[in-house]
Amino acid sequence: MARRFAISPHEYISFQKYVNHSIRKKLPGLTYVNGFHSEMQNSRKVTHLINFCVNNNLDFLIFDHYAHGLSSGSFTDVFNVTIGRMYNDLCNIMKHETTNSQILVGSSMGFWLSLLVALKGEEQLKNRITGIIGIAPAINFTENILKEAKEKGLFLDESNTSPDSFYHRQSKYSPTGTYPISFHFLQEARNHLLDLKNIRNKIKFPIVLLHVILLIM
Repeated sequence: MARRFAISPHEYISFQKYVNHSIRKKLPGLTYVNGFHSEMQNSRKVTHLINFCVNNNLDFLIFDHYAHGLSSGSFTDVFNVTIGRMYNDLCNIMKHETTNSQILVGSSMGFWLSLLVALKGEEQLKNRITGIIGIAPAINFTENILKEAKEKGLFLDESNTSPDSFYHRQSKYSPTGTYPISFHFLQEARNHLLDLKNIRNKIKFPIVLLHVILLIM
């Protein structure tokens, strides 16, 4: 059952967690970090991860980003739906809802957020990360979306574009057929872009990347 982690008097992050109490020597727990416009409800990846953790006596933490799923907020609140906000929320919920070492499992944007914690998080938090698994990782994906929007004639004059202008991007995963992405989301993300060439020298624990290609014969 989902619980609520209070971010402010009127904002909360919905999460689920399992803590194994049967083993004295603690194994690393798993923290699952969703992608953009993804949520913990009705997710096959989340269901498989929960079953794996329970069957193998591993702690786990799963949550919905701000304005996603069961968490508070709305995508129309453009100044709060940002990479920076989601990174800070991830740091806060890990600090308060996990205690032992953690393996971060980041799906799409979640891998980017996981790397931000490992590279820029507080020292105590960074030291508890023992590995990261990236599922179809999407680091710096906002730059590609901004380029795509401009090719469609949007956001061409960045200095005069309103922060609450939206690009309704087509997606087969959306019930409406599109996902709203604000100009402010794309602009703010530039504060958190990562230099992929230097990541290897700054991270000392294992990173595993998973990609799936479906071939229809």
